[in-house]
Amino acid sequence: MWYLPLVVGIAVPVKLGSRQSMVVAWNFQFQYPAPTNITQLQNYPPVVSSRSREEREIQKSDRSLFYEGIEGVLNR
Repeated sequence: MWYLPLVVGIAVPVKLGSRQSMVVAWNFQFQYPAPTNITQLQNYPPVVSSRSREEREIQKSDRSLFYEGIEGVLNR
């Protein structure tokens, strides 16, 4: 099994003297297991039924469906 790494970081230069400097850095690394075959992705994206727009608006928004789908893929 291989992993999909995601690295996010920020570095800030710090002046110490006339000829000295240093860098302070903060990094976050996330590793998600990659799907090994297409059957692990077959349930995404969620199927939207032919309900009326009013019924869909009462339910969840498109943004929440998107985030739940991404969360479901990453939790596998």
